[in-house]
Amino acid sequence: METRKLYLIGNGFDLWHGIPSNYWQFKEFVREHDPDLLKAAEDYLPADENWSDLESSPAEMDVGSLIDDLEYFMMS
Repeated sequence: METRKLYLIGNGFDLWHGIPSNYWQFKEFVREHDPDLLKAAEDYLPADENWSDLESSPAEMDVGSLIDDLEYFMMS
């Protein structure tokens, strides 16, 4: 049987190697490259200022506001 290797890369691997991928840096990337997405995220997702809880924020999304703002796209 051929021997193969499995590499497990854990949380923090990217930061340890200098990749600018923490939540704050991701927010700044979105700010620079897609300001409309940034506005939508800030309007509807209850993430803190540096987005450190961005992954859990969809569970607390303000669905009512989203529906109110986009209802003109919905069928009656």
